[in-house]
Amino acid sequence: MKIIVANKSGFCFGVKRAVDESEKLVAENKVVTYGKLIHNDQEVERLKKNGIIPKDEITEIENQRVIIRTHGVPKRDHDLLLSRGNEIFDYTCPFVKKLQKYAEEYFQKGFTVLILGKADHPEIIGVKGWTEDQAKVIEGVEDLNKIAFSEEEKVCLLAQTTEKQKNFQEVSDLLLKIKKDAIIINTICKATQERQESVVDLASRTDVMVIIGGKDSSNTKKLFQISKNVNNNTYLIENAMDLDKKWFEAAAIAGVSAGASTPDWIIEEVIKEMEEMKETMGMAEAAESKKTPKKGSVVQGKVVEVEKEKAFIDVGGKTEGVLEISEASFRNIEDLTEVISVGDEFSVKIIDLENENGEMRVSKRRAEEKEAIDKLLKAKEDGEVISVEVYEAVKGGILVDVGIRGFIPASLVDVGYIEDLNQFVGKNIEVMVEEVDLENRKYILSRKAVIEKELEKVWDTLEEGKSIKGIVKKLVDFGAFIDLGGIEGLLHISEMGWGKVEKSSDVLTEGQEVEVFLLSVNKETNKIALSLKKMTPDPWTIVNNKYKVGDTVPGKVVRESDFGAFVELEPGLDGLVHISQISWQRVEKVNDALKIGDEIQVKILEIDPENKKINLSIKETLPKPERPKREENEAAAPKQKAEKRTSPRPPREDKKVQEAETETIMDDKGPTGINIGELFGDKLKDFMK
Repeated sequence: MKIIVANKSGFCFGVKRAVDESEKLVAENKVVTYGKLIHNDQEVERLKKNGIIPKDEITEIENQRVIIRTHGVPKRDHDLLLSRGNEIFDYTCPFVKKLQKYAEEYFQKGFTVLILGKADHPEIIGVKGWTEDQAKVIEGVEDLNKIAFSEEEKVCLLAQTTEKQKNFQEVSDLLLKIKKDAIIINTICKATQERQESVVDLASRTDVMVIIGGKDSSNTKKLFQISKNVNNNTYLIENAMDLDKKWFEAAAIAGVSAGASTPDWIIEEVIKEMEEMKETMGMAEAAESKKTPKKGSVVQGKVVEVEKEKAFIDVGGKTEGVLEISEASFRNIEDLTEVISVGDEFSVKIIDLENENGEMRVSKRRAEEKEAIDKLLKAKEDGEVISVEVYEAVKGGILVDVGIRGFIPASLVDVGYIEDLNQFVGKNIEVMVEEVDLENRKYILSRKAVIEKELEKVWDTLEEGKSIKGIVKKLVDFGAFIDLGGIEGLLHISEMGWGKVEKSSDVLTEGQEVEVFLLSVNKETNKIALSLKKMTPDPWTIVNNKYKVGDTVPGKVVRESDFGAFVELEPGLDGLVHISQISWQRVEKVNDALKIGDEIQVKILEIDPENKKINLSIKETLPKPERPKREENEAAAPKQKAEKRTSPRPPREDKKVQEAETETIMDDKGPTGINIGELFGDKLKDFMK
């Protein structure tokens, strides 16, 4: 018989600390403990012989060195011990201390404090004392249902440190339905959870389980119950004397676990006794040497004959077992010949040595179940990713084959909502193990956890100021969503180019691969801002490299104003054609000469990169019109004037005639409509004289 000891067995941190420190104290002088230091009578008796004396009555303790036991005490007892002149050494378990602190804190805040646990357990008695005994103790959902809460009542739920996690979860779920604003704090000791998970794992892999611990120990009794639910051949003992040889007669593997208050020396005595039983009875060796398999054992078999509803399996020793169709797989099979063939080899479990027809019955399904559970437990413990086949979509999720039926709730299929789960049927997918509930045969898996794990790697590659390749996932009015490897970033339409982009579809198409710039990355809000225009230089930074004053270049009219038109030379680079530079002819309105979208030639008059201004001209690209002929006549005017100056001045006319002519000129208006008389006044009169 092979003996396996659970990874988490014996003294927990709190108990070991209390025992070690107590032994250090007694080495200096005699000490007493208020109540039993731990829930193990044999260890308490050993400590007593060494001078650590338990006292149950507080009135018996005065002016002494007193150890507070691992379960803690009510606040009133703590204060009373101090008042009686005692020197206190408080070795309350740190997890129990935390529970006491929460209970006191929320009681003082006016909360109704609920404690999930056993009302008569020393730990709970102590915790209640920190709420002036006002905390309510419940053992499960039935007790919770009996409590009537008022609408304004504030509730806080705590748990005994050795409570079963499953029970705490059920009570928590119900409480949140009753009181949505309830405060729930999981105060179950982490070591207790690990111990319980360890015993579930071991019990599923062994033929018999032995749980060692004091029968008054709450955590030991819970370990026993948990193991019993998984392996019916589970026995609770206090020491090696409680062992029974009959338990191991048909056992190839025996498991051992122990409560948190069980010392190593007791565990060692039990294992030693089991080893001696093994030698005297030759359990393991004899069982393995026997050619006829034992009921419950898992053996290797070979298919020798297959029919539609049953197959015959050679399990060694000239023994054949019958594999019925219902025991071939947890999945529905209509014809065995379609799934197994003669010569196939696989593990089977002996479920009956002789049925009513005198045949040995074997089960492939049950052997695979055991292997599958081992695989799931290991994968959960290691955080391993496993591959499974999806064989059916059901309401609320999908069913997968892991040697047993596994279930992936719809919420754990993907990080987002999946409308049609049938798309996964028949495919192999990677999952992580969320829950292994052997008691209720529930095996919950998560594809979402694998995706999130991969996304964590993607997040690690995202760095602001860097570029990354992605696929255009979806185009929207305000931009585009880019898939960066499972994580989507937003490329806003304003970041699609240096010029104005009217529609995202003008730049991108769905499914297109693009390289984008990471403007900002916020993992907490799951928001990523991207830019396409940042992948190219700002045209204003290189404008002097591409354009020179005096160049004639093509452009497109993109905007109009009262004072001119804006012409795009390239995306993000616009210049102004002032209204005076549109034509050699006078232009009253810009849109009389230009329209948005017109492709034109312009001449660069000025470039100002610092202020992002370019002055352009259209008329400078056009021939300058010839001057009218009247200008030629005007050119001859100086000669005529000179000739006039050589002619004798005509006699001065009558003064009154001159004044009349002056008045006429004064009233005349020039080509601009301005009254000349008003403009020049007396000066004109003097000139005319």
